[in-house]
Amino acid sequence: MLEFNYDEAGGEGYLVYEFVPGRTLSQLLRCDDRGLKGASGERFALTDAEAIAVAIATARALHYADSRVDTEGERLGVVHRDLSPPNIMVSFSGSVKVIDFGIAQARHRIERTETGVVKGKFRYMSPEQLHGRTLTHRSDLYSLGVVLFELLSGEPLYQAEDDLSLMAKVQAAELPDLSDMLPDSSAELRAVLSTLLQRDPLDRIATGAQLAERLQQLLVQSHSVYDQEGLLRELMERRFPGAGVAIERELGLSAAPAEAEGVQRMRAAAAGVATAAGVATATMAAVGGVQTAAAVDAAEQPTLIHSSTAAARSEDDEGLVTDRILRDRPWGRIVVQASLFLLVATATFLAARQLKTPVAVRPPTKEFQAQKVALRILCPSEAEVQLRSGDQVIFQTPCPLAQEVVEGKYSVRVTRAGYNPRAFILSVRGATSYPDQGILPMIRITGSLGLSVTPAAVPFSVRIDGSPWKAGEVLLPGPHQLLVRAEGFNPYKAAITIIGNQELTHSARLSRPEHGYVRILPPKRGWFDILFRGEKKCSVPPPCRRLTLPAGNQILELRSVGAPIRRSVLVRADKLTVLDLAK
Repeated sequence: MLEFNYDEAGGEGYLVYEFVPGRTLSQLLRCDDRGLKGASGERFALTDAEAIAVAIATARALHYADSRVDTEGERLGVVHRDLSPPNIMVSFSGSVKVIDFGIAQARHRIERTETGVVKGKFRYMSPEQLHGRTLTHRSDLYSLGVVLFELLSGEPLYQAEDDLSLMAKVQAAELPDLSDMLPDSSAELRAVLSTLLQRDPLDRIATGAQLAERLQQLLVQSHSVYDQEGLLRELMERRFPGAGVAIERELGLSAAPAEAEGVQRMRAAAAGVATAAGVATATMAAVGGVQTAAAVDAAEQPTLIHSSTAAARSEDDEGLVTDRILRDRPWGRIVVQASLFLLVATATFLAARQLKTPVAVRPPTKEFQAQKVALRILCPSEAEVQLRSGDQVIFQTPCPLAQEVVEGKYSVRVTRAGYNPRAFILSVRGATSYPDQGILPMIRITGSLGLSVTPAAVPFSVRIDGSPWKAGEVLLPGPHQLLVRAEGFNPYKAAITIIGNQELTHSARLSRPEHGYVRILPPKRGWFDILFRGEKKCSVPPPCRRLTLPAGNQILELRSVGAPIRRSVLVRADKLTVLDLAK
């Protein structure tokens, strides 16, 4: 938000926002990939990669808001409290912005259900918010989890016929089986989502930065996506074909608007000039990563006016803050063009006169010194980065790297134990930070197992190191214990060694146990307890009708009054042998 003010002439309050050529997630979910709008209430899910890209940028925005401090260095504790699809925008260039900061924190705004501000938003609130407890940034992370579920499934996480029933479901926070609700999503993504949606805030992911890093690794490793904005740009073009180009054309035909009063105050404050009111307007905007509205040259942005009255909005314009553009009058454009023409003509005349006068060229008196600029390489803290210029190593240090270097091209190599190294060429022109958002993603070194089981038609289960394993799941390099079980067969055990970035082929042949059966008839007098390998099997009388024993010559122990008696019996595989103790 650039300004909040009151128009005395019109008798209305108004908000001035940065112009965002894009759509909210609510509008994005209502259109399919052919650019057609669905029926009322119909939603169209995003792909896993697209949903992850939106969640990464939103998580970074929330972390940026949460990490803000005041002039004394104290955390402001900014909590959005109304994070939902209408308050998350995706621009046609692929950037993601979280909107309505500050307004959502006004307590009267949250409680005024009659205006429609909160109605329908209960499903995105955290359980502690509906209980009226003190909120932290983890409440916004829970709301982001609810939004992420809706992006993946196309359906809200909780649904009910009325608000009271919906509030009860949210407060209970009974998480459905995500494997049933999101069968096409990866187990890793479902695990992240499950952690976000925990009822206890302390059980959720700690910060937006940690969430963004986990999702970034997942996006690269599982979907091989490095350009998030490019991915979302293609999504916006599919669902809103031609809309981005139309807005750019409209802006190109528009005259540069007059600056809003709040922008003027910001410029005066930045230049150290006291404004008429004597107070600078503080601003905050989360644009994908760490960026503020003050960092954007307002003279190059249209000024937008958004009414703050509680007028009813249709389903299509929910969450839009781009109502109208203020343009200069036509005569203003003519004056500017004439001034520019006179300025160019004067400069051309003076340059022509200067060419007629010989100018003595003096040799430089000082030796040229190469310009040094700041370079940051944001890689994981467990990694090491090496910076080379040609064959010379300039820096080799633990990550991240923050140094001053001479402008030019450098070879960069980032290594981390258990991960594939990253090597790339970096052209440094001015202060450079790479990557410009988040932390440099690295792909874990993994291997795979190609397992064949004989006989093939037998249902079996596999465990590796005691944990269930399914075909296609990657494994970390190193030794592992393999266990294959099938009903009616002996367990198959083997030690295997996985090599990074390779597939190990292993064959498991299941064998049936070889055993036979023994019937024991009682003696004519007395009794015996029958033991095999120290374990009591039965007592006679009555007869032991069917004992299952391993095939081969086996020793049975007969215990009664007096010393134990040992009897040998030959057990044949899949055969019944009778032992008569009366003989």
